Amino acid sequence: ASLNLTFANTGNSDLIIEAITLPSDDFAINERDLNLPLTIVAGESYNATLSVTPSAPQRTATRNRRRETRDFEFNGTLIIDCNYANIEVPVSYSLDIDVIPSGIVINEIAYNPPASIGNDEFFEFLELYNNSSDAVDISGWTISDAVNFTFAEGTVLDADSYIVVAHNADSLSAYYELDNVAGSFSGGLNNTGETVILSDASGSEQDNVTYADGGDWPSEADGQGPSLELIDPSSDNANPDNWQISFIENGTPGMPNSSAPEAENKTIYEIQYTEDASGDSPEVGNRVHTSGLVYAVFDGLFFMSMPEEGAWKGIAVQSDLEVAESDLVECDATVVEIYGRTTLQNLSNVTVSPVDMMAQPVLITTETVNTEAYESVLIKVENVTVTDDSLGYGEWEINDGSGTCIVDDHADYSYVPQTGDMISAITGAVQYSYGNFKIEPRRDDDFQFADAALAVSPLPADFGMIEIGEEAVLDMILQNIGGSDLILESVTLPNDDFAINARDLNLPLTVSAGASYNIALSVTPSDPDASRKATRNKRNNMKNLREWIFTGEMIFNGNFSEVTTEVTYSLDLAPAVISIHEIQYTDQASGDSPYLGQTVTTTGLVVATGFSNGADNFYLAMPEGGPWSGIYVYQSGNSDLQTGDEINITAKVDEYYGFTELKNPENASIEIEVLSSGNELPEPIILNTNEANNEEYEACLVKVENVTVTETQNNYGEWKVNDGSGDVQIDDGFFYLDSVDPVIEPAVGMTFSFISGLVDFSFDSYGIHPRSIDDLGNHSDNDDNPELFRTVLDQNFPNPFNPTTLFSFNLKKEGNIELVVYNVKGQEVKVLAKGHHTSGEHKVQWNGDDQNGNKVSSGVYFYRLRTSDQTFVKKALLMK
Repeated sequence: ASLNLTFANTGNSDLIIEAITLPSDDFAINERDLNLPLTIVAGESYNATLSVTPSAPQRTATRNRRRETRDFEFNGTLIIDCNYANIEVPVSYSLDIDVIPSGIVINEIAYNPPASIGNDEFFEFLELYNNSSDAVDISGWTISDAVNFTFAEGTVLDADSYIVVAHNADSLSAYYELDNVAGSFSGGLNNTGETVILSDASGSEQDNVTYADGGDWPSEADGQGPSLELIDPSSDNANPDNWQISFIENGTPGMPNSSAPEAENKTIYEIQYTEDASGDSPEVGNRVHTSGLVYAVFDGLFFMSMPEEGAWKGIAVQSDLEVAESDLVECDATVVEIYGRTTLQNLSNVTVSPVDMMAQPVLITTETVNTEAYESVLIKVENVTVTDDSLGYGEWEINDGSGTCIVDDHADYSYVPQTGDMISAITGAVQYSYGNFKIEPRRDDDFQFADAALAVSPLPADFGMIEIGEEAVLDMILQNIGGSDLILESVTLPNDDFAINARDLNLPLTVSAGASYNIALSVTPSDPDASRKATRNKRNNMKNLREWIFTGEMIFNGNFSEVTTEVTYSLDLAPAVISIHEIQYTDQASGDSPYLGQTVTTTGLVVATGFSNGADNFYLAMPEGGPWSGIYVYQSGNSDLQTGDEINITAKVDEYYGFTELKNPENASIEIEVLSSGNELPEPIILNTNEANNEEYEACLVKVENVTVTETQNNYGEWKVNDGSGDVQIDDGFFYLDSVDPVIEPAVGMTFSFISGLVDFSFDSYGIHPRSIDDLGNHSDNDDNPELFRTVLDQNFPNPFNPTTLFSFNLKKEGNIELVVYNVKGQEVKVLAKGHHTSGEHKVQWNGDDQNGNKVSSGVYFYRLRTSDQTFVKKALLMK
């Protein structure tokens, strides 16, 4: 280092400097440059530079991502000997030395490969690059936090070279034809972002990156094709600005990172036009230079079109670029297909120029919306009717008579569609997502309505249970979906079913544009005694056992197109005896009775008594049997009922943890009337074991045949049998197996010629309850095979094979499974088995073909068995 000094003689005689010394050991001084002794005459000065060398520096290092900076600080006293006096001068200096640790950087990340090449578990990868001029031994180095991997002994990364670590090394090597894949890491790269840490064998951190799928990080790397690439391996990779998405589809593992290729001039029409049935652009993967007029802007996505409107002349652009409608955008971009929508992404060389021009929509039919030619085009449809206002996810359906199309709510508009609404025109971008074309209106003025238009909808409420001859009230909403005041002049009913009283409306009624009005109309049946047809109303849980359903058309007239709306109301009838089938039958997923909470009267035969240690509890069945024909009766009072008694019973319908039963009404007792005794019982319903687990056989007398024990008794007396269709539980609600002589001990592999009993539902399981030992048929000794009762996937046989091989697997318990063959690229080849399978052994043959029946090529294939709680993967080798 150098010390710059100025010596000034402020005296009246010559100054003679004889020596300059440093008594400190911190650093040494070289005074040869001064030519001592040095004479400085009175009143003059002399500039000098001293060379200084650290003797034994104290070194402290701090790390700044790419390099270490070691700051060496030195302090001392300079002693100057002269003919005047000894002068002491404090001096200090510091040295900053930059040291690059190893040169190994995390250079590329593929955390969510596109679905087009396969699953994440086959194609995730990380790439390291040696950015130094020397080879580096990375034996024992680790990658941690997001995933876990340790480099094998002897792994050396040459200067200016790459090495890849993959989720599945075999699949990645085969797909990209790589020979520099170090191996497979455990864990997985999170699709929303996380931290990747690279450490050397001593545990010292060499690099780390915390990526994300949004914010300042490029979101296109999240499943849309590109990977994340470090633009300059010498830059700070903690800064998202130093990363790019790859310009090469699916990334560049094991090779130099991509750079933007030279863009070719293409119009939007040239990018979009295709005769390919898939609808994919002929420019997919290419870099293009194009321009367009922005006509719609959404979050992270905008649409632009050519100045002249027409088919194939609009395109979607995925970018956070700040643009507005009527901006002219010129850019270089990469053409990609995102779930079937042609899109520009990875923009560069962008210019945005506001222009005095607005894109004009193309007038088409609703049916034409569903065609590839108008994808991302600004369109307009006219004279449409809302045919379905609730497709889900904010989508609704319209039709102009040519065919239906979907309207979506990606933008924020205020119109709320209602089925039957008539709309003069809708303008918007044609978006393609989730397998459907759909119109995306941009704002409120993309909707045009007639001068006045009426929408009528019943309020979601019961129209009321009324006594015959009394009035019912129909609550309705009138909505003016037009652009001017609506005047309602009359409401009429042209049929004779009932009469309407509109006096409370104070007609004529004015409803302003965009407003709604709640009305209540009084309705009286014209002749309630004329034709009484009792029908059950499944739309709601009625407290009445029977009702009349009246429907008719209500006509609204005024300064608008006539509106006809169907209305419904019901009249109560007196309770009547209803069947067990009516009490039990339901199409609701919950399995609850439609009469839940109601007191009913029904009739049936007593088929079993004394259930679940309750002498008074019994099962009741319809004489003809069949599905939905049985019900359980739980009562707290005494009963002398006998099997074979025919009874009338009045009781309350209840659901006890999902099991439909009759019980005492509140503050009352069950009413039972014995009609006859000694009746023959209905024959049991013969079922497969799997069928006994269905709601329709709850409380029914059933029978399963030729069954094998698959699970022994647990602590609750429950065991399982199977006839090959699936397990069913056998339970001890009527008697215990150890209470009979001889004692029956069900063992795995034991067979029974049949088992009969009543089906109940408890603890989320159906079970058959034999009534006595007579409900158990002849049984065999135990043929226990413990291998049968664990889940295992065997190696295919033969292996290698040509042309066929057999896959065998055992299931410990029944359930849904999936057996799929994949190629080394991780692409699905064929689904060999899928869906519900019984416990036990299964065999599936593969003929070496794909899902379409085409023969596959020789090579290594993976086959994977997935159950609800386990996954097995093995290799098979096809040789021709």
